[in-house]
Amino acid sequence: MYDEDVKLRPILGVRTAVDAMDTVDPGEYSDGQLAAEVLCLRREMDRLEATFSRFALAAHRRGVCAGEGAGSTNAWLGWKAGMRQSDVTATIAGGEAAEVLKRTGRAWAHG
Repeated sequence: MYDEDVKLRPILGVRTAVDAMDTVDPGEYSDGQLAAEVLCLRREMDRLEATFSRFALAAHRRGVCAGEGAGSTNAWLGWKAGMRQSDVTATIAGGEAAEVLKRTGRAWAHG
């Protein structure tokens, strides 16, 4: 969708990692391995969520939504990313909180 405009290439590493995880059959893991993988995956998802929050907050502050034809960040991410408005609000608030509460923000970013 936005691939041709993406200049921040680290997202390709995320795509590669998700593609690799998609090839794994969790049914082949022992219970212990599966438990460890589930918890590890959740941690990485939390880290990605913290990163998304930072980027969404930056887009919100810069008014990126206006250039996309939306009247608000909530409307834009609802339209383009399929997010519920309450989730967008929580994402923006999380990014703001992470800036103010530095230790909490670092902990979130580290999963």
